[in-house]
Formats: sequence, C-alpha cells, structure tokens
Amino acid sequence: MSFTIEWLITQDIIPGFTLLCGSLNSINISGVNIMDNPDTIPWVQEGTVLLSTGYLIDDDISKNLVKDLMSRGCAGLGIKMNRYINELPPQMIEQAEKYNFPIFNIPFTCSLQQVVDIIYHHMHIEEIDATQKMAIIYKSITECVLNKQDFSQLTSIISESLNSSVFLTNDSFELLSHTMSPETMVSFPFSFSRNLFYLFPETDSIMLREKANTDKLPIMHFEKDNLDTKLLFNIFPIRNNHALIGFIVILEEPQTIQTYYNVISNLSSVFCIAMINHSVMTESERSNKDIFFFNLLQGKITSTRQLESLCMKNGFDYNVRRFCIVMQPKELAVSSRKHSIEQNILNTLTRNIDDSLFTYVSNTFQGNVVLFLFPKNGKNNNNSYMDIITELCSDIQDNLSKINIHALCGISKPLKGAGTIRTTYNQAISSVRVGTSIHPDQTIYNYNDDEIYHVMLDSFSNAQRNEIYNDLIGKLVKYDKLNESDLVATLETYIHCQQNAAQAARKLFIHRNTMQYRLEQIKNILGMDINDTHNVYKLQTAFYIKDILTI
Repeated sequence: MSFTIEWLITQDIIPGFTLLCGSLNSINISGVNIMDNPDTIPWVQEGTVLLSTGYLIDDDISKNLVKDLMSRGCAGLGIKMNRYINELPPQMIEQAEKYNFPIFNIPFTCSLQQVVDIIYHHMHIEEIDATQKMAIIYKSITECVLNKQDFSQLTSIISESLNSSVFLTNDSFELLSHTMSPETMVSFPFSFSRNLFYLFPETDSIMLREKANTDKLPIMHFEKDNLDTKLLFNIFPIRNNHALIGFIVILEEPQTIQTYYNVISNLSSVFCIAMINHSVMTESERSNKDIFFFNLLQGKITSTRQLESLCMKNGFDYNVRRFCIVMQPKELAVSSRKHSIEQNILNTLTRNIDDSLFTYVSNTFQGNVVLFLFPKNGKNNNNSYMDIITELCSDIQDNLSKINIHALCGISKPLKGAGTIRTTYNQAISSVRVGTSIHPDQTIYNYNDDEIYHVMLDSFSNAQRNEIYNDLIGKLVKYDKLNESDLVATLETYIHCQQNAAQAARKLFIHRNTMQYRLEQIKNILGMDINDTHNVYKLQTAFYIKDILTI
C-alpha cells in the first residue's frame, strides 16, 4: 500500500483513526504540519498532512478551509474531535464530499506529536527502503555492465524495478533493447509507428533529438496518442562529455502511480559506460566482420588454402553445404537511410530464422544483406529445404513491408567447400538480376529454377547471344515488324507446347486452321523444318536468349 491517508488510518501502531467525511485519495504523504494559528494554511506544502485540535475551527475559517487546503495539494486534515469541537461545520463536510478530500478523526488519547512521530518514522523507513532498493538496482546494473551482458538484461532490471516498460535506444531512437512490463496494457510496436526497430516515427525522433541537443534537459516528457490511449514517455538522454549517445525511455501509462526518476538519474553514468562499451565492441565486431565478408566475397583471394584459413579464423564452416540468400532493397536511398534499411532487413532476417533447422552467418556487402544458411539436418533433401527457405524469405518480406521496406530476394543452389562460397553469393545476386527480367511479378528468385538462363549468360557474350538469336529467328522478327504479325509469338508458343498445334492454338486463342497457316509461313520464312528435333533445340535456345537480351 502507498504512504497515504489510507495507510495512516489503517496502521496498527495507534488504533482509533477513522474517516469523518470525504474520501481516501491517492496523494502520497510527504510531510506533516500542525495548525496552531490561522496563518498556517499558506505554509502547507503539497502532500502535507495537516493536524488540528479543532480549537481554531470556527464558522469563518471553516467556510473555505477545505477548498484552500485542496488548492495547496494537502493530503488530508486530521482533527482531534470531542476536545474543542464535537462535530464538523456543515460547510466543511459539504466541501470535503465535493472535492473527495479526507478529513479524519485523531483518537482522543493520542497527542498530535504522536501522529507526527508516526508519519516521520514511516517516511524514514520508506527512505531507507528506497536507498537499499537503489543500491540493489545499482549493483545489478553495474554487474551487467562489467560482465558485458547484453542490453536486454539492463532494461529487464529497470523494468522490474519501476514496474514500467523500458526502452533503450541510440541517439536516433533506434531500439537497442526494450522490456515490456506485465502491467503495461499496450503492445509494441505502437499504433503510431509500424517500425519494429524505431521507438518513434522519424519526424518525432528528429524533433526529440534536436530538443535533447538544444535544451540539455536531464529528462524530457513526450505524449503520443495510441489508439484510444494517451501514452506518456519519460525520456532520459544519455550523454558522454555533453555528446548525446542514446536515450533511456520509460513508458508511464495513466494507471502508473509512481515512477522512480532517481533510479535513472543515479544510473546515467553507468548507462553511459555501457553505451560506450557497446559502441566500441559493435564497431570492432562490425569492422572485423566487414573485412571478413569483403575478403570472402570480393573474389581477389583465389587460393583454396587461403580461403579455408580465412574461414577457420572466423568460424565459417566451409565443409558443409550452404545456401546463400541475398536481400536487395528495392529503394535507392541516401546513405543514412540506406544503413537503416540494411539494418532492418538484417534484423528481420535473423529474427525469422528457425534455429532448430539452420545455423547462419550474415552481414551486409555492397549494399545487399547477405545470409549463409547451413542446414542442420543433412537428411532433408534440397527441395524440402528450398521450400522452407522460400517460405522464410516470404515471411521476412511480409514483415519488412509492414515498416515500408521492400526487398528482392535471391537464393543460390546448395554448395559446399571454401572455393564455392563466392560462387553461391554470385548465384544469389544473379538470381535477382535475371529474375526481375524474366519474372517481373515475383520478388523471390531461385537460381535453380532459372539455371538455363544463368548458364547462357555465363557461356556467351552479349555479341554472341545477339548473333545466335538473329541467325535463328532474326528473319521472323523482321517479318513481324514489317507486317505487324505475331509469328515470333506463335513459334515460341508452339515450341513450348512441344509442337502440339492444337494446344498452341488454344493458348493463342486462334483457330486451328489459322495456326496451321502461320506454321507454314514460319517454315517458309526460316527455311527450316520446325519439327526436326535438332532445329527445335536450336529454336528453344533462341527463345531462352530472347528472354535475357536486355540483361
């Protein structure tokens, strides 16, 4: 129970306190004063309990006494009844009921000094408890920082201590960690921001960051409408030598009774150390990882022995088969936004991976998010894994679309060996490049599905592809242009239908006789038997080339 008039009335040190009129409020008692002259009221502070023998309470004073005490934030009025007054003036009772102000009876056998002692003794105990609690929290947080535990442990400790939801962000309000209190009646992300990785929308983040840099306040308060609820955020800037490095944000909902702001202010230096350590470690790990991926994928290391040594140093198991997934943002963005998009994709990617099926290594490289997936169960065939990976990519794209990020996905064939690592990356990249041209309505592309196109791109130069195409069906293309006919499409459909004229006619929505007439035209123009197996193979090649002429 909080330290209120209700506690005072129900305490068991001295029995006999009763509520005379009004109602019990939730104002926390912060002090006590004795009304021994009419000038006492102006000195009443917020949260003060006022005590009186009733001697000074007459019709004139009682007229506005309750109203005046309410305006001062008084916690309640205690009167020792049956000494100087036997009953309260009607106007006092009326005002107490109107303003829900508690007026309570002090037992006749209890002196006012005893009431003062009870209150200050309890306040002293509360202060000791708060100090001990602060020491425990400080010790727990400090141990987390010294042991270099992740931020989730830090926010969890504070959330449990304050009974509130706590968010830790960098200086751009990008979430590093958060813990939602069981008492919190709302869920994250909030309705006003669909982004899973940022606490506030971009416009609010910019405004709050500028305010923190300009005003240098130890705490900022920010209100935001969330559906039918107004949320209050208490924002504590974390600074290092006046440089802003992050924020601790505490969500205070309407039902929150008390927030211990001193917890954060006393721990700000510890959080500053944690943020600096995190930044240094992150940059170091990121740098090492970037260097590893660059050496692995940029193709300048061709020695298998060197590649194997590089993999062993960085814990990359090159001896087991792996799939490479490339997530390529569709948006072209400025560098700051580009990093945010890449990080969001990377976070969403890794959060959706089933650890029971795969281990993985991930990073960004040349503007793409690159993921190497290593299946744990070698018994599953490649097709079943491919279905799982395709579903994974689809789920990731759905989650990213909720925060307005759209990415294309390329999937390599499963390969193993150090010498094929760059090959799988190139396959995933090529899958996106070819897939966007051949399958414009898709966003997930599998190298295996379009392998014939990739082989042609790797085997022939642009000039060679154009030459093959023109030699085989160039005459037909020219005829269509001059006569506005559809003989190229007719031949392509006929070949794809395995030379079944009736089936091809149905696909083209033309009469079978029309189909036969067109086929005769095609034979005469090309000067070849289009049913001959060798010629069919060459024509199939020409149509495969046709699909990738613009790549």
